[in-house]
Amino acid sequence: MGTKKFTLVFFMIVPMFFSLKAISAEDTDAPAENRSTHSQEYEEQVLGRVRWMTSLEEAQVLADAEDMPILILHQNVSDNGRSLEYGTTVLDHPLVGEAIESLFIPVAFFQGGSGMDETYADLLGDPAPSALEVRITDSDFNDVAPRLGESHTIHELLGAMIEAYGWRGKDVPEYVKILHTETVNPDALETAIFPVHCFWAGEVELGPSEGIVQTVPGRIDKQETVEVVFDRSVTSYGGLLEEALDVGLCENAYSLNDEQYRVASELVGTGKVKRAGKMFPDNKPKYYLSKSAYRHVPMTERQSILVNADLFYERDPRNRLSPRQVQVHEFIERNKRRYWKNQIGATDLTENWVKLTDRIRRMSGGKVSIH
Repeated sequence: MGTKKFTLVFFMIVPMFFSLKAISAEDTDAPAENRSTHSQEYEEQVLGRVRWMTSLEEAQVLADAEDMPILILHQNVSDNGRSLEYGTTVLDHPLVGEAIESLFIPVAFFQGGSGMDETYADLLGDPAPSALEVRITDSDFNDVAPRLGESHTIHELLGAMIEAYGWRGKDVPEYVKILHTETVNPDALETAIFPVHCFWAGEVELGPSEGIVQTVPGRIDKQETVEVVFDRSVTSYGGLLEEALDVGLCENAYSLNDEQYRVASELVGTGKVKRAGKMFPDNKPKYYLSKSAYRHVPMTERQSILVNADLFYERDPRNRLSPRQVQVHEFIERNKRRYWKNQIGATDLTENWVKLTDRIRRMSGGKVSIH
């Protein structure tokens, strides 16, 4: 490449790269041409935690240069309810936002914005959709995953991300697959309780099994137990009971319904099956995680299950976390003498993430800024 051509491409791409990292609903100082005509408050709600580009043309150049797919969010100003729900329940999730920003070139615009509908039609070859839609394309705007129109859940968005990378012959980071696993439809989930010799061992042995999305150690009467919530489309009560028997966690079984009683009776014998009574949770869930600095990092339930097992087996758990979660852990490790909240069992990951990263930003005098 000649020097003049290289210089031209460099000065085209670098400003676009920094605009990708700089433009967001929070950036009120962004140039007027990079902002839509809608209110800042509305954009903050519908755009979530993602820093979006607003130019399809610039996104195309950057996607080609970086060899990354484009994720296009099309909002409809007349469909406020659905757009607001998507922004506050899907795009506001810290791990979803990180995945979009790090794995894709994200572009967002609103139907009805000045010239936006025409630009959409000219570049993508289709009329601008009349409702909320997410598309993932290559740099030539060819779809590389199913379009998301009526489906507006974290699970479906992550599924499209995974498919887009599979189309490219690549794999997404582990944290994306973990989050996809545990955001299934609640109707697909089932609960089971297993009597075990040690509930901490029960979490370590059963927790990492495919399809497990939650574990709780506890007791029924004097019997130590581990309660698990699992995805029936991935595993089954019988499969988990067989696994528990094979690794020596238990010899008996508990059932929570007639079907579990039938399955357990076939595996251990009727005399060894009891209807589960009231379980009292232990006050030290994820025991091995609770003994490490990782307990201060906001993470999903499935992440905490896997990190807990990794620490027990003395494996490096960082592969389970996103780069930003690893960054948080490293900062906490450097500041061990400070008080940090125990995040195990915390129910609102987004709220805790915002509070913690804001504290890190203030403690570092703005030198460490984690979005």
